[in-house]
Amino acid sequence: MIDEPATDSEPLSFGGELRRLRMQSGMGLAEVSARSGVSKAALSQWENGNRSPLGPSLERLLGVLQAPFRLQARLLDSTDPVHARIALIHNPLGPPVDMGQILKGLRLRARMTQSELARAIGLTQGAVAKWENGENIPSTDALHAALFALQPSVEEVECLLSAHIPTPSNEIVNSLEERLHGLHFAPSFRLVEVGLDLVQRDAWRAATLTESADHVLVEVMAWKAAWLIDNERFDEAAAIARQAIRLGKKCGNWDMAALAATYLAQCVTWGQGDDVVLRVRKNLADWLDKPLTRYWRGWVMIHCGALSERLDDVDAMERWGLAALDQLAEYRALRFAPPYVGLENAIDLIAYSEVRRGFPDKAIETLSSIPDIESRGYFCLPGTALTYLRALADMGKALPIDTLDEISRFKESFSEYPVRWKEWQVVERYWRRYLKDKK
Repeated sequence: MIDEPATDSEPLSFGGELRRLRMQSGMGLAEVSARSGVSKAALSQWENGNRSPLGPSLERLLGVLQAPFRLQARLLDSTDPVHARIALIHNPLGPPVDMGQILKGLRLRARMTQSELARAIGLTQGAVAKWENGENIPSTDALHAALFALQPSVEEVECLLSAHIPTPSNEIVNSLEERLHGLHFAPSFRLVEVGLDLVQRDAWRAATLTESADHVLVEVMAWKAAWLIDNERFDEAAAIARQAIRLGKKCGNWDMAALAATYLAQCVTWGQGDDVVLRVRKNLADWLDKPLTRYWRGWVMIHCGALSERLDDVDAMERWGLAALDQLAEYRALRFAPPYVGLENAIDLIAYSEVRRGFPDKAIETLSSIPDIESRGYFCLPGTALTYLRALADMGKALPIDTLDEISRFKESFSEYPVRWKEWQVVERYWRRYLKDKK
C-alpha cells in the first residue's frame, strides 16, 4: 500500500479521488476493472459521481489502486460506514467510532443485557448484537425506542446521533488535545466515555486528512483502554490498546504506544497463571528498548513491578520500583492522573517489598517520602493505603481511628468504576478484619 503523507489541503470529491488514484497507478479503466472485478461502466460512474459503490467493492478497488491508508479510511467511512467498521480493523487508524459502539456503552452503563434491551424495544437480541458489532444501523424508530429504554444524557445523545455524520472536510480540530485532557475534570463518570468517544471520533476523522492528528488519536485510544479496564470491559480494552500500539508505532509516538502496551498487559494477564504473567512481563520490559521519554519509561517500569507482585517476586518488585522512582523523580504526576500518582505507584512497590521482607518500620518511612503526603493526609491509590495498613498491623500499632471513614469515602467515590471500587473494598475489608482481631 502506498504510504504517502496526508496534507491539510481540501480533499477532492469521492469520484475525483478515485480518478486521481487510478491516474497515479498508470492503469486504464479496463485494467482496473480486470483486477478489481468491477465493470468499466461502474468504475466510470463512480469516478463521475453518478453512483456510489458498496463497501466490499470499494475495498477491493482501493486495494488494487494501493490507496494510502488515510484515504482508504476516509473513503470507506463516507461510502459505507457499516462495512468500514469491519474493513478498517487492521488499518493503522483503526475503525471509526460508530453508533453501535456508543449504544453498547450506554447499554452496559444501564446494566442491561442485549436480550433485555431487545425485549424493551420489541426486537431480537440478534438485531441489537448487529448494531453493536457495526454490522447494521438501527432505524429511526428503533433508535428512539433504544434511547427511551437506556435514558442517556444529552451529551451521550449528541455523540450517538453524530457518530455517523461526516465531519466537514476543512475541519482540523486544533482543540482535540485540550478536550482530551479536560476529561480528567469531567463532573460525571457518564461523561468520560462519551467524551472519549467524541474526541476519538473527531481525531479519527482529522487523522484521515492530516498526520498531525495521529498523536491525539493514539492518546485517546490508550486512555480509552484504561477507562474500559476500570469498568471490567477487558476484551474491548485489549482491542483498542492493540489499535493504539499499531498506530503509535506507525506514527512514531512511542510514548503513547508504550502506555497502551501497559494497559494491554493488564488485560491479557487478568485471571491468568504465572506462566502468562511472566511472558507478558518480559514483553512489556522490551518496550524499554524503545525511544521512550523518562516520563513513560517510569510508567512501563511501574507496570513491570505490578506484574512482579502478581508473581510474588519481591526482589523484582523492589528493583522495578527503584528504577521507576529514578525515572519519575522530576515529575509530579502522570497525565490524566491525580497529583503524585506516578511517584506513589513507584514508592508503593518499594514499600510493599519491605513489608514482605519483614521491615514494616522501613516501609512506613518509605511511604512518608511520597511528596506532600503529610499535608494531604491521604494516599491516592488503594494499593498504597493497603501497604500502609499492613505495615502498621505488622508493627502492632493501632490504625488511625478515622481510617475506616476515609477508606469508605474513597471506595464510594469509585462506585461507578468496578475495578477501582473492588480495590478499595479490599482495603476496607482488611481494616475491618484487623479491627475485629484487635477486639
